[in-house]
This record gives sequence, structure tokens and C-alpha cells, in this order.
Amino acid sequence: MKTLTKELWMDIPQRRQIVSIHEDDVEYLVDGSGEQNRLIRVTINKRVPGSARC
Repeated sequence: MKTLTKELWMDIPQRRQIVSIHEDDVEYLVDGSGEQNRLIRVTINKRVPGSARC
């Protein structure tokens, strides 16, 4: 199984901010892998209020 890791670094003006990552952004990042069958997992590095619903 091949794996590909990409990190998105963002400068945000506030300490906490919701950033929307759309399907097109994710597709752009993995298109260079050359794989046709893909499983994509997107994670966040910190839990902030409103970032995930439990």
C-alpha cells in the first residue's frame, strides 16, 4: 500500500478561526499521486470548539 502525506500550513489572523477545506482543494493535493483508487483522511491538529461534532 502506498501512502502520501501532505500538510497544509495556513496563516490566520486570529488565534482561532474556522478554515473551510473543500473537496477541490483535497483533490488538487492528491492528484499528483498517480493512484486511481484513493482513500483520503483529513485530520486536524487541535480540537477547538465547533471544529468537530461528537
